Amino acid sequence: MMQRLLENNSKVFLIACGDDCEYSNYLVNQHKGYSILKAAENAPEGKAVLDHTYKYLGKGYRDNYNKLMKRCVNIVPSNTDYAMALTDQNKATSIIAAPVVVENIPDEINHDLSVIEIFMGINRGNYWKKGINYFEKALEIVKKKYKSKVNITIAEDLPYTDYITSYKKAHILLDQVLCFDQGYNALQAMLRGKVVFAGAGEPYFKFHNIDKIPVIDATPDVMDIVDKLSELIENPITIIELGKAARKHVIHYHDAVKIARQFEHLYK
Repeated sequence: MMQRLLENNSKVFLIACGDDCEYSNYLVNQHKGYSILKAAENAPEGKAVLDHTYKYLGKGYRDNYNKLMKRCVNIVPSNTDYAMALTDQNKATSIIAAPVVVENIPDEINHDLSVIEIFMGINRGNYWKKGINYFEKALEIVKKKYKSKVNITIAEDLPYTDYITSYKKAHILLDQVLCFDQGYNALQAMLRGKVVFAGAGEPYFKFHNIDKIPVIDATPDVMDIVDKLSELIENPITIIELGKAARKHVIHYHDAVKIARQFEHLYK
């Protein structure tokens, strides 16, 4: 299929938005600090889910990637994690962010702050790669600390449409820890006005060339997560403010029509 595309298009571009040879090599041999590979430190089952990442270091995958890169005009990272891996790649462009269809998606900010609703979805296949274990430990502490002031909902392995519905009343959504950007789950929740815990640290600001984002930076530090949750629970009005700002951020930076125009401009 890829060979046919290469043969029948004069210009070819590669979008970096998932595991591949260059990303896997970066994580294994160059990256400093935490990453999805921390999953291998936690449990035997954590190592098993990383086969998907390590397999791209094999000769067949590497040869295929190199063949594609020879033909591609550019490789375009879709978020911070992939941009970090492509720092030394001379064909890499700046980030063109993940596109989100923003039309007809409602604002679902919950203005009732009498009980703070915290939501976490678990997909067992990504449990270790997303660092859900850190969230689980933090939630145990938060539940004991705040008791009836919080309500914690955990949904596991739901179909996408059911998942979207299940966090409708949530104030706070815990997405993932071992990343430096936001994936689609986080972006969809932000568009609905939720306060999201995901990647939002210094690498994000550097590669997106902006100085702030209405996302709570989730790090693999249980007490740091507890402190950030506590700050929101004890200052609930900030939840509404952050939710509004999160929705505006996605509309401004991720609108699919704007993103399509960026790709069109690059192609031309």
